[in-house]
Amino acid sequence: MPELVVTILEGFRLVVDGIGFAILALTVAKFAVRYAAFEFDRLRGRECAEWFREIRLDLGSHIVLAIDFMVISDVIHSTLVHTRESLITLGIFVLIRSTLAFFIGLDMKEIRAEAAESR
Repeated sequence: MPELVVTILEGFRLVVDGIGFAILALTVAKFAVRYAAFEFDRLRGRECAEWFREIRLDLGSHIVLAIDFMVISDVIHSTLVHTRESLITLGIFVLIRSTLAFFIGLDMKEIRAEAAESR
């Protein structure tokens, strides 16, 4: 592969990976603030089950989005790497991230079902 193409793809991979990490960082900050507000309301005796479900759905969807960006970054990286060990490592990362996204998706589906039942 020409050196310029490799450099461009590596830069693009870093940008995509950075977007994934930025989504995670912002999600954690947003979740911390919303969860603290939730706890204060709960301690005041307010019923907050619906609000808590919304917070969990929002958190889960943002985590899955960040994981998607990281998987894209891994796929780009796999086109640039030519050693078997690196490809195996990348395959394991993609498998772990995809499994996490799958189970978070299942959890979100259950949360939506709970919300539908409580209405």
